Amino acid sequence: MNVFNLLTSFAESCSGVDTAIISCSDNDNGIWSILITALYIVTAGVITLGVIGVIIAAIQYASARDNASQVAMAKHRIMQIVIGLVSYVMIAAILLFLIPGGFESISPIVATSITAKEDTITMSIGETKQLSVRVEPAGASNYNVTWASSDDSIVEVSKDGKATAKKAGSATITASAGGDLNTTINITVTAAAPTNTANNNRNVTPTESGDGVKPIGPVSQDSTNIACATGTYDLGVTDEAYLNGRRVSARLCEIPNIKSNGGQDTYKSNGHIVVNSRVSGAYYALGQRYSAEHSGALLEATESFRTMERQQYFYDCMKSGSCNSGNQAADPGFSNHQLGLAVDFDKIGGWNTPMSQWFYDNAGDFGFIRNVSSECWHVNVKNEYY
Repeated sequence: MNVFNLLTSFAESCSGVDTAIISCSDNDNGIWSILITALYIVTAGVITLGVIGVIIAAIQYASARDNASQVAMAKHRIMQIVIGLVSYVMIAAILLFLIPGGFESISPIVATSITAKEDTITMSIGETKQLSVRVEPAGASNYNVTWASSDDSIVEVSKDGKATAKKAGSATITASAGGDLNTTINITVTAAAPTNTANNNRNVTPTESGDGVKPIGPVSQDSTNIACATGTYDLGVTDEAYLNGRRVSARLCEIPNIKSNGGQDTYKSNGHIVVNSRVSGAYYALGQRYSAEHSGALLEATESFRTMERQQYFYDCMKSGSCNSGNQAADPGFSNHQLGLAVDFDKIGGWNTPMSQWFYDNAGDFGFIRNVSSECWHVNVKNEYY
């Protein structure tokens, strides 16, 4: 039994335990737990001194050789120490018998139940939450809580119980303790609809057209009054876009000819990417060219516009290396994804693939560039449009 659990048990050692001589109710001031603590401290000291004494006497006995008087003296000391230790142990046992809860404090406290503090939780995609369980009785020393998810693709749980919502759906988290004690937490992950996360109550009427095969510059400015390009869908204005760490307003558009298979993308709308209205025409035109050259097939992406929570998720992954392969991620509030300008086309697959060559040949015609050396899939707006 470790020291922490031992001391914890002292505080509860009189819980409902009486003896024939002393009542547990006399413990109002914690006197019995204090006595038990003192007794253990004294016992540890006596046993330590006794062991040291025996060792010293044994050394004297071994070095006495043929000196009969020294041999007899060493034997006598060893006998005295042994008798003293036995006598003390007997006295300590009697005291532990008399003190309420005394003997109970010797045995390790065994865990008998585990319960979740919350058994039903709703999370949003990209959200993280520390899960908690309660093991009874307090101070139990025979358990180590382990965590497991029924579906890691929906909710991933770390070894210390931190849950990360990855895509919409339901998953059951099981916490186990002591080998045969279990409790479950049911988590439902919801994908916030763009109409809920974008601030569509503002009903701002665009004054400029977003049509065009290249970005409408300067792309770093408010795009509230820039209409979504013809053929795309207006998702309204959000005040949750970011530029260089500050919040800005942006009109968001769904691009129906570029698929988004990133189930974790909070703003994924009807399976398509979501971008800033200033680049809606350019991305739409990029998608049109690809389809024309590939028998009507659609470009496929994973990440487009990101909320602050989503960017925080990728940043934490980069720091910990425990998710998203530890890929590079900008500080939250400083990513071009958070302004709706960048799109990740994971199907590119590398810098020397046929898909990569297609982007080399075509992306520049629409004002785009791949400017992150470690991410062949990351497509962003050329600097000249900022």
